[in-house]
Amino acid sequence: MQHIALRYFQEVAETGSITKAATRLNVSASAVSRQIIKLEENLSATLFERHPRGMVLSQAGQQLARHVSRIALETEMALTEIRNFQAADHGHIRLASYEGYAIETLSQAVARFREKHPKVTVHAWVGNSEDICARVLAGKADIGITYSHSSPPGLTIQLVEVRPIYALIPRDNPLARRASVSLEDLRGQDFAFPDNSRSQRKLIETALAARGFNLNRVFSTNSMAMLKTVSCMTGCVMFSTSVRGQMHGITQTHAEVAVEDEVFSGSVLQVVTMAGRQLPQPVRNFLASAFGIAEPLA
Repeated sequence: MQHIALRYFQEVAETGSITKAATRLNVSASAVSRQIIKLEENLSATLFERHPRGMVLSQAGQQLARHVSRIALETEMALTEIRNFQAADHGHIRLASYEGYAIETLSQAVARFREKHPKVTVHAWVGNSEDICARVLAGKADIGITYSHSSPPGLTIQLVEVRPIYALIPRDNPLARRASVSLEDLRGQDFAFPDNSRSQRKLIETALAARGFNLNRVFSTNSMAMLKTVSCMTGCVMFSTSVRGQMHGITQTHAEVAVEDEVFSGSVLQVVTMAGRQLPQPVRNFLASAFGIAEPLA
């Protein structure tokens, strides 16, 4: 039956392997292979590129995977609504966010939301913007919060918010008393940087490349929490997109100073959802509570 073929297709798409998909489905690898071949024949399209190390979705396969994920989510939403028919404000929300936003702002948004909706559970996954988009596309997250990242096809951008990058400068540094600084002013300072996997690092490198010089990076990490802690303990300068006053710990030792640079002042946050998906009511409630989005786009 077609739904069996689609289920097998979804498992292969997620695992990238017929053998792994067969293990998860508790069937033989040959049964999975037959269903994939039959589905490709019925659609007259190649859904996977076969490589020695696994199965990679073709362009047609990516399109089908998005539809299958959306169908699965719509089905789960219908089942959940039926289960909770007699109960108000039940449900589960899956968030995916970059760490800098999750640490302070998103944590506060979740706390406020839970006060008003105590029967709704929330899971937050933290990672980089590329992986956040992939999770929303795969139906593994209801809402994605990305940073200065070009969203791929299949996502709806619900909100774009400018979040300038500030320099967090130790308060005993004369530069901390200024309203703003240029990148040239920061030359000679010791810096703690996010590593290359972070979108903020890419923006920093872009801005520095335009100026033709580098800053003195003495520490780097993929953890924004550790970046903040090390900066506090060592007196390094770091960059942050936090709204003033929200990084509570570091503002005791560092002052937030605006950076005079077009790249830094133009960085943005995006809130994304799966395109074409009917969002469950708890997800819509969270969008309204956390971001002021009363009517989400489809």
